[in-house]
Amino acid sequence: MKKFTWILIFLPFAAFMQETNETPKLTFKSISILGGASDYNTVSSLSDFKKLATESQFVNTDFSAFGSGKNREKDANFTTVYFNFSLNSDKKFFASSEQSLRFGISFGESTPLSKSYSNKENYRVDTLVSNQNGDEVFIDSIHQEHYRFKYNQQQVYLSSAYLIHTNSGSRFSFYAGLEMGFGVTLNANTEISYSAYNYIENYYNKGAKDSKEYVRKTESFRNKSSFMALASIPLGIDFRFGNRRAFWKRLHLIAEYRPSIYFVSIPEIGTISGTSYIGSGGLRFDF
Repeated sequence: MKKFTWILIFLPFAAFMQETNETPKLTFKSISILGGASDYNTVSSLSDFKKLATESQFVNTDFSAFGSGKNREKDANFTTVYFNFSLNSDKKFFASSEQSLRFGISFGESTPLSKSYSNKENYRVDTLVSNQNGDEVFIDSIHQEHYRFKYNQQQVYLSSAYLIHTNSGSRFSFYAGLEMGFGVTLNANTEISYSAYNYIENYYNKGAKDSKEYVRKTESFRNKSSFMALASIPLGIDFRFGNRRAFWKRLHLIAEYRPSIYFVSIPEIGTISGTSYIGSGGLRFDF
């Protein structure tokens, strides 16, 4: 599997190696630094977390009366450094197009699996009646419980991409291409948190909460490290800061969106896969 994935990384430019008997010339052009976030569209189940956290006191809770969902925060945050090369090829997709290869190294934290459960129970404890107009004021006792399950890991991976640029000499340009990446996952862990609230809710005072009690417990379990891979379609906008001064002509603002397919190996469960949507932005400096 690993050998096959390394081969995939070099597929974006493998076709150009067969264009002539000579190796196409690559010219180092620029360095880019991008940061961003992504969402994983992975279906997580409680059974997954029972395998990831076998010693947890919470995984065997009866959640039949609870509502369930996915945690709301972003699933991954990352920083990538790209080394960009112009590809000198006779192939032109249209007159103003240019082709390039880029090689990157990415560092980030991700949460490929997450699950949450919540429950709220109301108990009427008192009803107050006004002596003046007969209005009723309801006093309720509220009990809320929240469980959050998260499988976290750090990711370090290498990537390569073949890109086609439009209007590269203009101040605004666009690009699209194909990217492959492969790397390792480190410091994997499962976090489980439990919180409970008990309070009196006063409807007469706009839902004010009185006599609030709060309980919170957390668990953390270490998991095994492994590897990951992804295939993406980079879609980007490139804005050059200046047209006259040498420094500003070399500096570019980049915004990129990458629909992706990912594969993450989790030793306790197996390999999970799905789609993700990666948004990033940063700077590029030409040499």
